Amino acid sequence: MKSLATYLGLLLAWLSVAAVAEPLSVYTVNYPLAYFAERIAGEQAEVVFPAPAGRDPAFGNQQSLPLASISRPI
Repeated sequence: MKSLATYLGLLLAWLSVAAVAEPLSVYTVNYPLAYFAERIAGEQAEVVFPAPAGRDPAFGNQQSLPLASISRPI
């Protein structure tokens, strides 16, 4: 019975730590992916679609993406 209480206590402690973690950053390459990622993740992730305003990303230069923020280690 003690081991069950210990495991339950550890589980509750882990859940409380996981709840205060910062949201994930999700980078998408097109608007449909950004739309679905926002709907699925909700408040648990920050969805970023790094396309310039008024420009079609299919014809954009992907070299100008903020690689430092995309390649951040988890």
